[in-house]
Amino acid sequence: MKISSKMRPFIAAAVFLFSASLLSAQAWRISTSGLLESNGNVRTGMGLSGGFSVDTTITDLISAGVKFDVGGDFGGLVAFEPMLFGRWYFLKLGIFEFYAQGGLGTVIFNEGGRVVPAFVADASAGARISLRGIYVEPYVRSGYPAGIGIGVAAGYTFPPIAK
Repeated sequence: MKISSKMRPFIAAAVFLFSASLLSAQAWRISTSGLLESNGNVRTGMGLSGGFSVDTTITDLISAGVKFDVGGDFGGLVAFEPMLFGRWYFLKLGIFEFYAQGGLGTVIFNEGGRVVPAFVADASAGARISLRGIYVEPYVRSGYPAGIGIGVAAGYTFPPIAK
């Protein structure tokens, strides 16, 4: 599989972020999740997508990560959406952590062999509901080109590794 020159910076950033989080696991927590989303990355209406994300805490209130999402309209249009994101947890109430998130990346549309890349910029808001490392995150997002999306992620936060 040939990696396009437009994808290389995003892949390099994802590898760097993941490597840095592994090397710094003593101080940072790493979270991984699977996600299911309905969004506007289709010609009309809403499409369905699924994917995964990895993020790491930088401070108690800030985290950064990478998200990979694949979806479409079940009629031949497929959208692959890798994205880097930053997240701010602005309110913590017990097991609920409310956040605002911004993301940048690319989406690669493939329809009948015709490949069209596009820039992605979005903002989302949600809540992480966690108990003993396992969490569920309902969220909404808006941006270009998806318009609007609503989804849920579920995953696990690994405890920091002791020295």
